[in-house]
Amino acid sequence: MSDLLDATVFSLNPSSRTYSQLDFWREKEDGFYVEKDIPGFSKKDVKATLENSEVTVFGEIESRDSTKKLNFKVKVPENANEEKISIEVKNGVLKMHLPKSQKEKAQTISVM
Repeated sequence: MSDLLDATVFSLNPSSRTYSQLDFWREKEDGFYVEKDIPGFSKKDVKATLENSEVTVFGEIESRDSTKKLNFKVKVPENANEEKISIEVKNGVLKMHLPKSQKEKAQTISVM
């Protein structure tokens, strides 16, 4: 038996309905935070790639009588820094941080 977890593309855009399928999604001043429950998966079972402004997360675990597959994509927002994306998998939860690019962060300007 094969079990596929969410072969879906998630858009980190509040006007999109697909982001609500993530277990946690939040935009903060420093970036975007995503969480997805992936029960049974550990760090060694999960791979991720970045192509065409989409992070693809995939993996597979096998037991004696079943195979569980993981496959989903997150569209990287235009104001995110693709070079600094980080992903952590711990206790069956995937956490992704997509930091905002420096040009998007508010800067203080000295007034003379």
